[in-house]
Amino acid sequence: MDQLPMTTDGRKPGWAFWTIVLLVVLIAYLVSFGAVFLFDRHVGIPEWAGPPLQVVYWPLIAILKDGAEPLRDSLRWYVKLWNPDVTF
Repeated sequence: MDQLPMTTDGRKPGWAFWTIVLLVVLIAYLVSFGAVFLFDRHVGIPEWAGPPLQVVYWPLIAILKDGAEPLRDSLRWYVKLWNPDVTF
């Protein structure tokens, strides 16, 4: 029985593909930041997890602390969606 060879056009992913990948990663990063606050509200963050989370999310933490007012306020609003009890 003869098998047909797999054909490919030899093209590499273009800019549109990588743009979508980047957007998905950035959205997942932002959603996971909110999920951390939800987890903290319901379960609590263990003490050992604090430093690694601060490293992973330092850009967003910096925005929450010292970011431009519109960006800071938007991020605070977003975090409060996940955990209304959080204070800044």
